[in-house]
Amino acid sequence: MLWKGQVGMTLNRAKIIGITGGIGTGKSTVSGLLKDMGFLIIDSDLIAREVVIPGEIGYNKVVDYFGEIILNNDKTINRSKLGSIIFSKKSKRDKLNSILHPIITKAIIDNINQNLFKEKVIFIDIPLLFEVRSHLQSQGLSFDEVWLVYTKKEIQLERLIIRDNMSTKEALSKIDSQIDIEDKKKLAEIVIDNQGKKGELKSIVENLVEKYR
Repeated sequence: MLWKGQVGMTLNRAKIIGITGGIGTGKSTVSGLLKDMGFLIIDSDLIAREVVIPGEIGYNKVVDYFGEIILNNDKTINRSKLGSIIFSKKSKRDKLNSILHPIITKAIIDNINQNLFKEKVIFIDIPLLFEVRSHLQSQGLSFDEVWLVYTKKEIQLERLIIRDNMSTKEALSKIDSQIDIEDKKKLAEIVIDNQGKKGELKSIVENLVEKYR
């Protein structure tokens, strides 16, 4: 993997910026804004979906472990069924991560390598970046900066209940399965406050990327 050997290099290569947040903080909104501005976004969630398409190695490994109970009638993976299993049991969540993370990370690195000397900056959207950072580093994926999209936990909870039409208990369970947003705030180089209106968020993002235009 070319990128692994180039951590720390600055000569004519793109700056690698991780975009992360907590569930319901608005990370996807920020990534969407960046994409609309013309920046390259490597979406780890999209890659995660692609590697579990029937016939792909990720699909075969996940079905071998969890069984056909997680499949739809057309043999695609039912994300809701799989999600209910992994959110209720940490050992299952850890197992799924151990299966898919190496495959997803390799795909991200391959994408970086294809664009490393073509772009000024490459944004990598990873919802659980801090949760999996040690794994990413062990696979050779490092970041020049990490940007955290932030809101207070109460706002996360409110947004999640409305967005996904779930109970307070279910929403709290999802939020608590991640590193606390206040702890993430201490780990990020840049904190994007998303507690206001979308217009305010757009202005913040535009100011941050001005130097890369």
